Amino acid sequence: MSLNIPDEACQKIFTYLFLRHWNNEQPIRFNDLYRHLNKTGFKISRPTLSNHLKHLVENDLIVRDEINIQHTTYRFNHEKFFMLEDYHADTQEWKKFLREERDTFDSKPIEEQVRFVFVSLVIRELAKLREDIYQIKEPNKHFEHHLTILLMDSIWEGVKRYLLESCVERGENYQNEIIQSLNKLIEDFTPSIS
Repeated sequence: MSLNIPDEACQKIFTYLFLRHWNNEQPIRFNDLYRHLNKTGFKISRPTLSNHLKHLVENDLIVRDEINIQHTTYRFNHEKFFMLEDYHADTQEWKKFLREERDTFDSKPIEEQVRFVFVSLVIRELAKLREDIYQIKEPNKHFEHHLTILLMDSIWEGVKRYLLESCVERGENYQNEIIQSLNKLIEDFTPSIS
């Protein structure tokens, strides 16, 4: 499968609809999509959004469901990307596992929590680098690699979120210990310039 998404606007719209599908959210109406995109800092006019949606629909990347003239929704075309369904199921299992592991994570010493998040983020960045190299090696599959990066991010963000949620829940002493532990890791892994 080779896909060509012509510009950043189409990619942003497609990505948002893809992530809604990935998170089992319902299709979205035009005005809600317009408001969401503008609220998140992606300024787009209604006519421009309409043109990009039309392009994405024409290329079977998204689906336009018209219930009546006043109720039209847009969604990710999961039928076109059926090969992602198995990956989606595996990812949902991984996310479930991470949610269940939250108590185990919280019971670990702070240094282990930070090290776990550190290693997870390094793995994520190395996997993203690998996908960037694949995009260079296989430019005709740019969009597939873009999707792979999105999928990885949805998993690894959860690991980072553990630490951030714990910072909110546990207060300033915990936050200071986390910062101290992060500083030590950064210092240990920063090459010395001499």
